[in-house]
Amino acid sequence: MTPLGALALLAVLLGPGGVNGLLRRTAARHGLWRTLPLVGAAWLAYCLAIGTWCTALGVLLLAAPSARPLVQMVAAGYVLWHLLARHRAAPLPGAWSLFPVALVDPVPLWCAALVFPALGAPVPAVLHAYAGFTVIMVVAGIVWVAAGAGMRARHVALRRPVRRATAALLMATGVARLR
Repeated sequence: MTPLGALALLAVLLGPGGVNGLLRRTAARHGLWRTLPLVGAAWLAYCLAIGTWCTALGVLLLAAPSARPLVQMVAAGYVLWHLLARHRAAPLPGAWSLFPVALVDPVPLWCAALVFPALGAPVPAVLHAYAGFTVIMVVAGIVWVAAGAGMRARHVALRRPVRRATAALLMATGVARLR
């Protein structure tokens, strides 16, 4: 994975999406330590979905190699649409809702189309891509869990700075909205 690809992946994984929203809401409801295992569940679902998308896109691109730019534009458009769309019926936080949300999230399609090597790439290249994805995804997941846990800060001395930092993170990613 190139440094530019890693930076783009970090930007996509820090975006307010279904998985990140669930991680944040779960941490706000149940706390940091009870939510951290969900980062692993999201990682597993993402890896399964990326492998599936890489295989499907690889077969498609073997049949029509000139379709690669179109596939990449569709994947990027799907991520943008997903980030801008307002989902009205958000599932309840928890592992049983997080795993299916991660499977259908646009991030795996984007990763398969733009970040991961093509079907038939050498195994070390694929493992390198998964290792880079794992590091970036776990860091982004922990950031969202910490943001949610910051909303639940119990210590009065920490409450204001943690809530301000959480508000700044949510404002920067466009999640904060009036209800």
